[in-house]
Amino acid sequence: MIHSASGGYDGLHYYQVARDPLRRNLDVAAPFKTKHFLTRHQRIGYPAAAHAAALGRERWIPVAMLAVNFAAMLASAWAFLRLGAPLWSLAAASIPAFSIGLAYGLTEPVSLALCAGGIFAYRRDCLPSTAFLLAGACLARETSALFAAAFALDALLRR
Repeated sequence: MIHSASGGYDGLHYYQVARDPLRRNLDVAAPFKTKHFLTRHQRIGYPAAAHAAALGRERWIPVAMLAVNFAAMLASAWAFLRLGAPLWSLAAASIPAFSIGLAYGLTEPVSLALCAGGIFAYRRDCLPSTAFLLAGACLARETSALFAAAFALDALLRR
């Protein structure tokens, strides 16, 4: 339940951002300008992917958000299977945080998929793909920057 004074929850903000990711129409986001709005808006990766999956059609955005998160969970499972970590693959599909993220339109599944893809690319010594995927993970959820920094440090120490 969302209380009237709460300003909503993260998934609601991601929906609003997905409606207009570039914020061309500032009135769309006006009711959602809370102290947490900018923090949520910097997580543009997931709403932008949902906007693209919906082909910019506003009425398709809720289904697109679900589809993007579901595809992200499948991509995470695939990446972990390819890495030879079947238990991690199972974990990607069964961790409550990710199923909640799927149900409520949150960024965790997309962030995990991009991080898993980054691990896969890194293990294949494809640093441009690793950088691209981990940068995407940072755009999905800023806490992924710690993960990306660890890989950058490892890459520097290996060279």
